[in-house]
Amino acid sequence: MHRLLFPGQSPAPAATLVFEIRRKAGCWIVRLGNNTYGEYLNKKQARLDAIDAATDARQAGHEAEVWDRSTNAQVF
Repeated sequence: MHRLLFPGQSPAPAATLVFEIRRKAGCWIVRLGNNTYGEYLNKKQARLDAIDAATDARQAGHEAEVWDRSTNAQVF
């Protein structure tokens, strides 16, 4: 279903996809919202995959960020 726009009204901005790198039960995970995107043996692999996923999302026209929740820093 499409929303009607009136003159002078702009469409609502799309939500930003936030990929989060987290430590969980002895491994590293990447989460997107409430879903686990992947599980990794080390933080470096999790970070690389999260950045790849965010890059793909940006190339598809979405806003995307990567956050390392062990340091609470935005890494991409």
